[in-house]
Amino acid sequence: MDAAIAAINDTISYKHRNGRLTAGAIVVLHPFSKRMGNNPHLHILVTEGGFENCGRFIHQKISPFNAMRKTGQYQVLTRFKAALPKTREFAVLIDRLFKKYRKGFVVYLPEESRITNKRKIARYVARYIRHPAVANTRLHRYDGKTVTFWYKDREGKKLFVTMAVREFIKALIQHIQDRNFKMIRHYGAYSRRTKREYSGYLRELYKAGYIRGHYYESE
Repeated sequence: MDAAIAAINDTISYKHRNGRLTAGAIVVLHPFSKRMGNNPHLHILVTEGGFENCGRFIHQKISPFNAMRKTGQYQVLTRFKAALPKTREFAVLIDRLFKKYRKGFVVYLPEESRITNKRKIARYVARYIRHPAVANTRLHRYDGKTVTFWYKDREGKKLFVTMAVREFIKALIQHIQDRNFKMIRHYGAYSRRTKREYSGYLRELYKAGYIRGHYYESE
């Protein structure tokens, strides 16, 4: 999460001549895929632009897609390198990941993700921030031995998955996080320490539609 926010701040600050900008962001960690497999990724509700040290907001409607991919990759891998043991094996692994993903990690920034009213904000929050590994509405059948649920692929086609009961429970509980682990974190203008200071600015940003939903994933 910290790496993703650092990447966003680096990207929006690149062309700003008067110092570093700080975005306001709400970050949600999703450790699961639609099939309930292990697929950690982030959903981010973020301001379009950032705040200067003086508190003035600098609007940036377009986030440079390729730059976001590369800065995200750099932040993630350099933090891994600093945290992992200083061995040749880990050094080779980090170098290999830089070379394998030359375009950077996956960042999804569609134009339709721009949030221009309160209803869209509520829908985004409901869909991603409180999104379980499998919702009750996706449970199709239970016969005492197997569980069948469905999901939609990228084309919107409904696909069904059947698992033995034990397999289903195992797939589900692997995504229950440790006690006190924060799946949702707030940064910049949304953080507890500074949100009062920026609350007036944020209300105006919502009205103007300067809030965007991002999807970020390390490949």
